[in-house]
Amino acid sequence: MTLSGRIRVPVIWGEYQKRVLEDRPVRGQADLIWRDGKFYLAVIVGVPDGSPYEPQGALGVDLGVVNIATDSDGTTYSSEPVDKVRGKADRLKGRLQRAGTRSARRHLQRAARREA
Repeated sequence: MTLSGRIRVPVIWGEYQKRVLEDRPVRGQADLIWRDGKFYLAVIVGVPDGSPYEPQGALGVDLGVVNIATDSDGTTYSSEPVDKVRGKADRLKGRLQRAGTRSARRHLQRAARREA
């Protein structure tokens, strides 16, 4: 919106967007997003229904505390790499929170978007 009301802005699609959106109708809504100094346009398009998928078996997964997951075949997946990344992020967050500067708050906001 502007002070004088809505404005209509023509969209100029790039070659990639033209190719991807060629057979898909654009639905009535789009969101203009300003993030990290750049504008992004999120457009809703229609996509035809895919063919149904027939599964060829089942896989059970148990999520745990010590090991992040164990599947029904008995394979265990360690949580060590995940814990490493979480620890690094927590230490960075602590340093930024202690700093308390405007730049630190901005970095914390960006980190929160990556984390989510």
